[in-house]
Amino acid sequence: MTAYTAFVRKDGDSCYGVDFPDFPGCVSAGDTIEEAITNAHEALSAHIAFMQSDNDLIPAPTSTEDALAAMDNEFGDFLLATMVRAPVKGKAVRITMTMDNNLLREVDTHAKAQGYSRSAFMAEACRRLMS
Repeated sequence: MTAYTAFVRKDGDSCYGVDFPDFPGCVSAGDTIEEAITNAHEALSAHIAFMQSDNDLIPAPTSTEDALAAMDNEFGDFLLATMVRAPVKGKAVRITMTMDNNLLREVDTHAKAQGYSRSAFMAEACRRLMS
């Protein structure tokens, strides 16, 4: 998961909006700040997935300080800056790891039963534990 800066704003009688300096055009909204941030996670994840399917380059996250310095009132008066995490797939790399052989046998059994390779199963387990 990669964390990107997001600005939460509210204009007049509208709902709360969320903008991402690193992803122009990716926006989210919600009736409450909490809902807007929850929706922002979904919007950013979907935006990145579409970019990856188009083989577009995913930008490295801009620090909140740099985003604030560069925004030049682009997002108007915002209420708060927050970080929104989204999955960004990188290049697969080969690793070597050590594991108890009985645990490895269980991993392989569960991976096969769920249609995963050992590597895919381990990667998914890591994603779930870190989210």
